[in-house]
Amino acid sequence: MSYKLLLSPWKNEFIDVISKTREELFMSSPFINVEGVRILSDAVQTKSSIEISFITNLTTQNIVNGITEPAALLELYKQFTNVKISSLGRLHAKVYLIDNKIGIITSANLTRGGLVNNFEYGVLIDDKDIISTIK
Repeated sequence: MSYKLLLSPWKNEFIDVISKTREELFMSSPFINVEGVRILSDAVQTKSSIEISFITNLTTQNIVNGITEPAALLELYKQFTNVKISSLGRLHAKVYLIDNKIGIITSANLTRGGLVNNFEYGVLIDDKDIISTIK
């Protein structure tokens, strides 16, 4: 089992890890925007064979305040063939799991701010047992 600390800006490390996805990408991020989805989409090579499971927080307040963009969810459907989206009120966790093999737990949302602009911190884990527990 190994861990790696992820420091801001971590967009390039995010792209490197996400590009390894071959089967399934499980993500939770309360906030999402189109720029974040495009960074994600550009990183994934085989979009048609990837199953995307995404949990977010679709509260009216998040949408009205512009911190969650419904257009970003539509962009997920546009870019990927197999997408499942769920909403969980009070969601705060930011988790990215790749093929049940690699996981990132971070403070960063799936937004340009989370991936590029903000000061964020995270941990990359490559232990299948821990990834299974997280999921």
